[in-house]
Amino acid sequence: MLLRNILFCMLYTCLFLPHAQGTVAWQGPTTAYIGFPGVSTERYAFLGKYSTSFEARETGEVMSSTALDIVNPLYTYVVRFPEIIPFENCSLLQRCWNGFWRKRVWARQTGMQFSPNSSLGCSIASYGVDRTKVSMGSASDLAAVEGLLSRVCGAMSYLLPQDRPHYVWLAYSRGVMAVLRYFSICPEPYRPQALILEGGIDEIPHFLGHLFDTHVPEWFKARQKPAWLMKTLLWGFKYFYAPGCSEVLSHSMKAALQAIPDNVPVLLVASLGDELVSYRCMVRMYDTLRRIRRDRGASDDNVHLLVLQHARHSYYVNGASNALARNLYQTCVHAFYKKYGLAYDAKLAEQGRDIFSRTHHDQASVHELLSVQSQPPCSVCATHRA
Repeated sequence: MLLRNILFCMLYTCLFLPHAQGTVAWQGPTTAYIGFPGVSTERYAFLGKYSTSFEARETGEVMSSTALDIVNPLYTYVVRFPEIIPFENCSLLQRCWNGFWRKRVWARQTGMQFSPNSSLGCSIASYGVDRTKVSMGSASDLAAVEGLLSRVCGAMSYLLPQDRPHYVWLAYSRGVMAVLRYFSICPEPYRPQALILEGGIDEIPHFLGHLFDTHVPEWFKARQKPAWLMKTLLWGFKYFYAPGCSEVLSHSMKAALQAIPDNVPVLLVASLGDELVSYRCMVRMYDTLRRIRRDRGASDDNVHLLVLQHARHSYYVNGASNALARNLYQTCVHAFYKKYGLAYDAKLAEQGRDIFSRTHHDQASVHELLSVQSQPPCSVCATHRA
């Protein structure tokens, strides 16, 4: 027994080195967090989004931000998708350029601050991206997810069942698609006790249609997009943005959502001000998941949707202008944690009780959300409302 405990402690220390913790006073059962980041972001960008303080093992940099406190950095493990090149493998030019951009522009945009413990070229901010490997839930993404979960769950298997942590999966942007795809092959021991999905794509053609409407002049918006336009958008998306996503272009949102067990509570987060992925993608996902659970005779009360007003894509809560959204998001998540028996901060959970109680939307409210804003009518949204 003693030898087993020593081996477990050594393995745990090697795999999951601790980070500086944020300001949240965690209470309740031990909870581990699995992060599914977006395109071109990695572990420290993820932690900078969801935790206010942490330390980089590689360089000793201590980072702080004005972001959320909804993960415990000590128990947060982030999937590294195939396009991410670790900073130590980047060329010197790439490391310096990315480090300069991240430490200056990106840090200012997100509210992050880096301590000057290392030179710019050796900063963890200077990781690189191989654009040819960007995908949206393809086989290579699923392999990365499987590898991380096997290490995490394998280490925890040395604990007695009652001592093992609960798992929360958090995903934003493309990470949402990776989560949905992975559930179809997810083994029982790897499944989470809760999901938090933010600003994700439901189906690529629907996402591209609204992206087109958002970034073209009003006079150029067609009320009914011709087939050639959609084919062009799909071609451009595949070859210039995410070359590895061809196998999921025909991906069915409904088929993916059906793989999520009915007893897994889900919190979806959308923003009316998201300029990249329309909030309608998450509204459709929310409504579809609730319908699936009702059709299977299960309760849909554990599916929630938080709608923010002005926050932009990916960094919904960073910066002084998003202080209100940050407060709503953070307190709602802790109320969600408390509701479903996960680690939470009592003060934040109490503050978020009212906003969390409004994360259930009836059918009329869903229809209204799919119809708001002055954009041309979307045939996908109209079909969903019917």
